[in-house]
Amino acid sequence: MRQNTKAFQENLSTIFDELHLAKQWGKASIILTIHKTTLSKEKTEKVLQKKLGDLGFRIVKLEVNKVNGNFIDEMLKYGNIENVVFNISNIDWGSGKDQRDSYRVLNLYRETFIEQNLKVIFFLTSLEATKLPNFAPDFWAFRHRVLEFGSPHIRSQNKPPIGLMLWHIESSIAPIIDLKSKISMLTKMFAEIPDQAEGVSLRVDLLYELSFLYWRLGDHISAEKELTQGIKLADTYQLTNQLVKLLNGLAIMYYEQENYQGALELLEPLTKENPRDCSLFLNQAIALFAMKKRYEAITKGKKATTLCADNSWAWNSLGFLYYLAGELDEAASCFQKAIDISPKAGYFCESLAICYLAIGLKDKANALLHQAQTHSTNREVFQDVLKKCINGE
Repeated sequence: MRQNTKAFQENLSTIFDELHLAKQWGKASIILTIHKTTLSKEKTEKVLQKKLGDLGFRIVKLEVNKVNGNFIDEMLKYGNIENVVFNISNIDWGSGKDQRDSYRVLNLYRETFIEQNLKVIFFLTSLEATKLPNFAPDFWAFRHRVLEFGSPHIRSQNKPPIGLMLWHIESSIAPIIDLKSKISMLTKMFAEIPDQAEGVSLRVDLLYELSFLYWRLGDHISAEKELTQGIKLADTYQLTNQLVKLLNGLAIMYYEQENYQGALELLEPLTKENPRDCSLFLNQAIALFAMKKRYEAITKGKKATTLCADNSWAWNSLGFLYYLAGELDEAASCFQKAIDISPKAGYFCESLAICYLAIGLKDKANALLHQAQTHSTNREVFQDVLKKCINGE
């Protein structure tokens, strides 16, 4: 991960100068840093930890959501405060029914920062930076510096998991035993269809559904075999709509094989010929993200959710693109949208629980996990793993 840009170094220099002078003159320093992604925040924290330590400062990290009561009172409990720099984060997740108590605390106790000569670096998300002047305007007037940090360049990153890609079929989370029985049933149906022109369309549909089921089962060789057979039939009989679905399925197979360029080469003409098909755009977005074209990927993903605003699976997939990009505010918003569309689908509650866990909101993650357990079946193994992650086990 690299973030050695001129702007980044200038921001760091500004922070060091501010804190050095504040210590020298026995004054307060209130520095607001804005980070669009968690990658930016983590990189900045790591560099500051080392550099400020070299300057004789001790770093104290406070996540507002983990502090009971007034977090400023918590800060004042520390000794040798003139050599302490507080790193404050998660101000948007304070207590109170509207979760705005942290903003109220900042407004009410703004003068404490000055009177006690506190040195504080706030790590704000873009959303928090937008809310702060509105919800804590008096504190906002006390700020000394506001520094915006760009997202670091990513050398290596997690690839979006294959399960985020969309088929032209209603998604389901069926157990393996159900998949096998359904494959057996459809295979029998396929064998009973007369090998005549009038039965081609049905045969193609069955091949497509079989390929999807084999893919869900993890038998990718059989899935690709069914797709290839279906593509030949659909192409021969000029079944255009079915051919689009089959080629999209083949692109998913290419992605499974880490042939991201091959997947894109299949999807690119399909999106041009089918400009209203959100599944194609979403899958294109995932392939682009895997090739480290993050901005273009998220742009395509947003287009997909615009085309299919009521598709909870599209919102869920876009949410994970944001999640992998470290843009957790946007990820949480997408996952919540998926839940709003499909409130009885526990799967999307699990997604938001994962996002909340990354933010550091364990209580909220546990609440979402409980909601997921209420609304889903056959997910016990995954939910047990997620519970252990939330509990730090």
